Amino acid sequence: MSLFERLRYALYLATVSGALIGLIVSLASADVIGLLPMAVFDMMFNPLYFVALYIAAFVAAPWVADRLPIARGRT
Repeated sequence: MSLFERLRYALYLATVSGALIGLIVSLASADVIGLLPMAVFDMMFNPLYFVALYIAAFVAAPWVADRLPIARGRT
């Protein structure tokens, strides 16, 4: 996996995992469930959260790409 492919796959992975984490945190901090305080939901909009998420996705990209490849083909 070249560096450009790894950067691109990490962007895909960070987008999907960020949306999934956002859904889980917003549900867990809702008034009905109340597992997490609302401050956790506010921390999700910190720019460092996205940087940390992208770095984690960059590290995990080769491992995830082996299990979930993205094939780009012409139809």
